[in-house]
Amino acid sequence: TYNVVLDSLFKSGDSDAVKRAELIWKKMMKNSGIKPDMFTFASLFNLYAQNAQGDKAERLLEQIVGLHKAGKLKNGPNEFTYRCVIDALAKSAAPERAEEILYRMRERGIEPNRFHYCSVLSAYARNGKARQCERLIQRMYESREAGILPDAPDVVAFNSLVYAWTNSGAGDAHSQARSVMDDMEKRGIRPNVVTYNCLLCAAKDGKEAEQMLQQMKELHEDGELEASPNTISYNYCLYAMAKPGADWTVVRAESLVNEMRGLYESDKADTKPNMITYRNLLQCYANWGLVEDAERLLHQMKKLSEKGDIEYSPDKIAYDLVIDVLRKSDDEGAKERADVLQKQVEEMYGEEQLSDFQLGQSDQADALLEYMGGFGTPAFL
Repeated sequence: TYNVVLDSLFKSGDSDAVKRAELIWKKMMKNSGIKPDMFTFASLFNLYAQNAQGDKAERLLEQIVGLHKAGKLKNGPNEFTYRCVIDALAKSAAPERAEEILYRMRERGIEPNRFHYCSVLSAYARNGKARQCERLIQRMYESREAGILPDAPDVVAFNSLVYAWTNSGAGDAHSQARSVMDDMEKRGIRPNVVTYNCLLCAAKDGKEAEQMLQQMKELHEDGELEASPNTISYNYCLYAMAKPGADWTVVRAESLVNEMRGLYESDKADTKPNMITYRNLLQCYANWGLVEDAERLLHQMKKLSEKGDIEYSPDKIAYDLVIDVLRKSDDEGAKERADVLQKQVEEMYGEEQLSDFQLGQSDQADALLEYMGGFGTPAFL
């Protein structure tokens, strides 16, 4: 019963879920007739990971070790337990501490497997630490040669390295990421859609991004890429087009969105436009002061949300983009319409800025979800 409640708290997403789960955990510990098991701990670890509370995950790990040593817990931490802790630390922006877990596993007689390594790699990648990823992949090869690690690094591991470079902010990030892909092919590891999506996020402009998207299409047609470009691929291309540049990008951006819709509706391809898609297009309109287009698209986004065709209503960033383009316009009535929208925003979100996220950061988060999904992060109970 306790485990069912803990699992439901994890799935609820409530802001006080961690606090309530910890109260249940304390009740279980006080009740000598109830013994926590790995399902209990999995739910707690899930909550800590969900809320980026790596410190608490580490403390719980030590509690489990202590309870096992004291004979109050039949089984000590296992491979899954350590993966949960690594994931919580990864989401807490603590990749170095996530790597330390690998050494603590060995001290306790549990050899890390490729899933543990890949979880640590993804933690470093999230923080743009490419050199640390390179070092860890090299260690995986050494462990493989020594017969300790059954599997050599695969596409999952190298995707982390590609993403780490594109997320590093280094001046040569794109060329370094390309070099990783070349190395993958030399090692007989075929890049997949996630690999190319990671590379797309480092495109310097719309032209380069569109060329890469076209390359993905051709590779898929030739059978060299297992899946065609998806929504994430198109969104990154649109994001590159949304950077200030030549005005032709507006026409091309509209064309890409129409292409996404057409592919999704005719072939049921994984290219359904989402909120990020339309917000990137909105940014293109804002860059060029296209007031009517920006207002029309915002209205369209509301309608699509009401119909359930996109998952979220326009967010504050979308409204702010339209408000900004209206305030900068000399069109008659533009500033008054901006005031109306501003009032709506304040009623929905309050006067304070909800977050410091900019357009690109939300795109990055969107792609990161997909990229992490392909990187072997734990599928929690």
